[in-house]
Amino acid sequence: MEIAKTENIIEIKNLNVIYNKGKSNQVRALENINLEIEPEEWVIIFGPSGCGKSTLLNSIAGFETPTSGKVVVSGEDINQFDSQRKSQYRRKQVGMIFQSFHLINSLKVLDNVCLPQVFFGVSYEKRAKTAKEFLERFGIANQAYKYPSDISGGQRQKVSIARALMNKPEIILADEPVGNLDSKSTYNVLAILKELNELDRKTIIMVTHNRNQLQYADKVVFVKDGKILKVEVLRRKRKSKDDKDDRRLVIAKDVEVPMDLKLLMNSFRDLANPNVGQLLTPFKVKQVFSHLMLPISNHQVELTQQNMKKFFLGEQTKKQFFDKLNASIEKGGAGWDKRSAERFSNEVEEVLTQSEKIEYSSPYRSAISLVNYFTEKYPIRKTEYRVNIFRSAVEKRLKNQISKEELQKILDNSLDEKGLGLNKKKAQKIARELELMILIRYAG
Repeated sequence: MEIAKTENIIEIKNLNVIYNKGKSNQVRALENINLEIEPEEWVIIFGPSGCGKSTLLNSIAGFETPTSGKVVVSGEDINQFDSQRKSQYRRKQVGMIFQSFHLINSLKVLDNVCLPQVFFGVSYEKRAKTAKEFLERFGIANQAYKYPSDISGGQRQKVSIARALMNKPEIILADEPVGNLDSKSTYNVLAILKELNELDRKTIIMVTHNRNQLQYADKVVFVKDGKILKVEVLRRKRKSKDDKDDRRLVIAKDVEVPMDLKLLMNSFRDLANPNVGQLLTPFKVKQVFSHLMLPISNHQVELTQQNMKKFFLGEQTKKQFFDKLNASIEKGGAGWDKRSAERFSNEVEEVLTQSEKIEYSSPYRSAISLVNYFTEKYPIRKTEYRVNIFRSAVEKRLKNQISKEELQKILDNSLDEKGLGLNKKKAQKIARELELMILIRYAG
């Protein structure tokens, strides 16, 4: 029977999985499941232990044969495949990530990652090259020749993800991928999945019972007792009318911005995760860019921000960043004139350099350094009284004892009002720039 083609990458239709059917110990693991998943969506299947989440994921993977119903992937009912075709489907079209990693302990990390391509007859040199690229990307290239038992749980899950990507699958199936990890490794793994979804444009289907992870999803499928209670769409990814390959992210009106981001600048020292800074890099880039931006075209803005991100992440040196700004658009650059490119790259580097000098273990010393920087950049007459006021205000902001607005008020107030007596424009620029440095320094 021919399956009608749709825009969905996965369609589950009237799916039932019944164990011991017709017997006294019959169990309905899944009952009348209907679900549509679009390309590039991040779908989270959520519910308590034993509710059927993993059974649903295994049905999509082709590990579970349904009692009735269909699992249609890219227009094909996978349960009509013979065993050989189903094995090819699992090796090529989907990548699996498991809670328990399922690495082969007798093989080194590199060989574990290479394994999926062995079945396709890829030469060792070629598959090892691809595997090393993934290990490098995930920051564990130095673990390549160790055995799984010699590395941490977070590193093992990165190895598992690299292995799942070896055959370039469109779909990643993740069964409780952070269930065995500590909070730091959890953020690392979820950051990787976020990147695979947004940058590599993979469809992610993840099982979890942790409500805190739902914020990552485009769509949440709530499951209980083998049934779908509801499907909640948090974000919609729709095709542009002008470009079939350009998928736009549309945030649903009823979705709340995560509170930790809303309160970032008021509580940045209280957030424990040191790796969330990587997730915030695009936000950091946009904030610094808006502070320093020159009048250039939208296309130049986009090209410049792309290169700023690489500079922020250490993937470009300052010279490489400048060269990209200065090069013509035809040659892959941002098309700036040389003088503007030089000034802009210098200012970006200056902000980054000053942010790196902030040490929260020594806010007094950091405040002195920042005051020296600001008094030179925005010529401010230095007297002992004014320097002490300035230093005290910056120190309090670093300690999160005052807000950005309160700092600006101190800078703007007259000396009689125990302020620094700056004009309003200068006070705003200094307060804004300090906030950018704090943002960059945060979790960086």
